[in-house]
Amino acid sequence: IKFQTKINYFLVSVTDAKKIKKICIRHKPDYIFHCAAYKHVPLVEKNIIESVENNYISTVNLCELALQLHISKLILISSDKAVRPSSVMGATKRLSELAIKYYSIKSSMAKNKTSFSAVRFANVLNSSGSVVPLFAKQIQAGGPITITDKRAERYFMTIIDAVKLVLETTLISKNGNIMLLKMGKQVKILEVAKKLAKFYGLTIRDKKNPTGEIGLVEIGLRPGEKIKEELHYDNKTKKTVNKDILCVDNLKLNFEKFKSLQKDINYCITKNNSKDLKKILLNQKNMF
Repeated sequence: IKFQTKINYFLVSVTDAKKIKKICIRHKPDYIFHCAAYKHVPLVEKNIIESVENNYISTVNLCELALQLHISKLILISSDKAVRPSSVMGATKRLSELAIKYYSIKSSMAKNKTSFSAVRFANVLNSSGSVVPLFAKQIQAGGPITITDKRAERYFMTIIDAVKLVLETTLISKNGNIMLLKMGKQVKILEVAKKLAKFYGLTIRDKKNPTGEIGLVEIGLRPGEKIKEELHYDNKTKKTVNKDILCVDNLKLNFEKFKSLQKDINYCITKNNSKDLKKILLNQKNMF
């Protein structure tokens, strides 16, 4: 199939609200898919203010823009790390989900037709930052393969599946919905390393197999990382017309409290106070 879609490229920071607005006024998009984010957990932990501005403030700016310009839908690409966040990255995604809920309420109050929703899913194989290309590079270099923790487990899905399902949520989601892609069972990172080594015709060298061709080193969990991730707070999910897409409608939000939280975050950014900003982000009481 040959598509006749015209694609325009713009080298603009997602945090530059004025330039993004000019682009939207000129090209009049029907949908905004907000997937720009710093997602590498250790990097975000060390660059808190910059990451909050890029991951969360950009979400608020885009939501404001969508509301002003009456854009049909804004879809936030969220993460499993937004559930009970232990990292700054997860907290920025959690806040962004809450922003979606906040602006869905504002949209309804203003009788605006703009719909705000989010899609939550986990690791995408072969994406930037995925363990698979990292392991492949280490194997090709002769090893060792490095894993954070032998107990660590993660959800995975392919790029094609993720894109297809995200696009389908635009037909299913309603204003304020947090959608969840079915990810199957979590997979041990250790097993991913072993299978990839096998793919290259190698075996892991360890206590059980001292004659294996490639070594494996456990380096420990990095700041903010969990042993296991979660996709939702409880099992209260709703089925949709697509068996691979669920709706998580249990995201609570106190409208006035969230407005106050936004002020606190902006104040910390203005004062370049990353210490207090991190406390705000990881304080679970302030997330609801």
